[in-house]
Amino acid sequence: MSVPELLSLKKALTTGLSRNRESIRHVDALVEANNCKVTPFGLSTREPVEFPTVAVVNHPFPQILPVSSENKAIVAGRTTMGFLDDNMVFTSHTITGSALEGGPWHIADLGKDRWYLFNGTCVVYSASPNAIRSTEGWAKTGCVFGGRLFCGDLTTFYSDNWKTKYNSFITEPSVRDGIVTGKQNEVWWSTVGADDAIFYLDPTQMSKVDFFDTMMRSEAGTMVMPFSGKVLAVKAMSSGVIVYGENGICVLSPIQGAPTFGVRKIADFGIAGRGLIAGTNNKHVFLSADGTLMSLFSNLEFEVLDFKSEMAPFIDSPDATISLDVSNDTYYISDLHYSFILTTEGMTSTSQRLTSCLHDKGKLYGYYEEGDEEGSFRLKTGDIFSESRQQKTVESVAIVSEVARELSVNVGFRTESTAAFLWSGYKQLDAQGVAEFLVSGTEFVVKVKADTSEVSVEDIILSFRGKGKRFFSGYCE
Repeated sequence: MSVPELLSLKKALTTGLSRNRESIRHVDALVEANNCKVTPFGLSTREPVEFPTVAVVNHPFPQILPVSSENKAIVAGRTTMGFLDDNMVFTSHTITGSALEGGPWHIADLGKDRWYLFNGTCVVYSASPNAIRSTEGWAKTGCVFGGRLFCGDLTTFYSDNWKTKYNSFITEPSVRDGIVTGKQNEVWWSTVGADDAIFYLDPTQMSKVDFFDTMMRSEAGTMVMPFSGKVLAVKAMSSGVIVYGENGICVLSPIQGAPTFGVRKIADFGIAGRGLIAGTNNKHVFLSADGTLMSLFSNLEFEVLDFKSEMAPFIDSPDATISLDVSNDTYYISDLHYSFILTTEGMTSTSQRLTSCLHDKGKLYGYYEEGDEEGSFRLKTGDIFSESRQQKTVESVAIVSEVARELSVNVGFRTESTAAFLWSGYKQLDAQGVAEFLVSGTEFVVKVKADTSEVSVEDIILSFRGKGKRFFSGYCE
């Protein structure tokens, strides 16, 4: 009897979900990988997420927003907020003025207890270390770069009270008319230190002397972006401020020797929503308006990650968010119904619909809602087939895993590519991590499941016999 041939699916396990579902007829990626994450060694147990406080979660709230102050983070609900201290102890805080409902919060953190939260409907800000205020309107999004506050979408930036105060300072109508009309594709930046931001938030604190003093410094400014539609998010990067719009992406870069910024359009496409962008000074991950997952790096080069099939539900989901665990460059993409984990190696799905996260002292804190598939591990390969189209017989499936006895395997098989797969039925692995089968066909699919999410899988090895050894992937010659 001939010696059985072996086919390893290691590459699929270190790749995760297929980046393009139109090319899944191979063993290089998976079509299902739930409640796990991709590592260089295969699929591993996902990071455990701990609630920092008792909370009712209604995606995308509450959100954990790190700050540079005596407190470690802000916990922002839909219309409420509080703080987490260095020991992750929560303290609720009263907001002066009503915080209006809106979308996912953006934070602009100036440090030393000076921060601004934007939800697209109102702005909540620290008027002093012990005073938190809210104002309707103003800007829709904000970030900090080079000690300046940047704000995007200025349609409600200039309040009636501000206009009245400003008009009392300026007598030339043409000057007044040129400055008090904010646009949805416009960005404003403050002076260094952002002392002038309060003039627009609370015009009663704006004196003529202070206002003209900041104007004379020529540090503040506004600029209309060279794309139509709204500015959805502004986010700092080491190379400048990236302005993400509905129909374009621009960078605002400092001009050497001048206290101002230049604008350059770097993409003719926009992003899918205000919550669908996260990152650091070196890298951003975002969902484009057409549902393509992408990265942008500090050299202003894009990387297309794709995953359009998985990302499609988020295009029309106003509460969808991308959160970043900066400790290991892992992104969580979630809304009320779906959630995915993106590592540097690849993507998987998870039952935890994470609103946000914070890694502190070796633990990952966050808020999430649990989906129907809570606590279960699921894996499904793409189609595995022979280039020669000659029939083969799968005799066994072996899985390299520390919890092999917890796993069950199901093999699908067919002889015609247009026919439905027939299934062997799930078989539990034995003590050696092997399940025996005797199924024949020209195409195969492997499913693996467990009733726990505490699973790691380093390799799946199919043992088969038949004429024509070469499989599509080239793993077996």
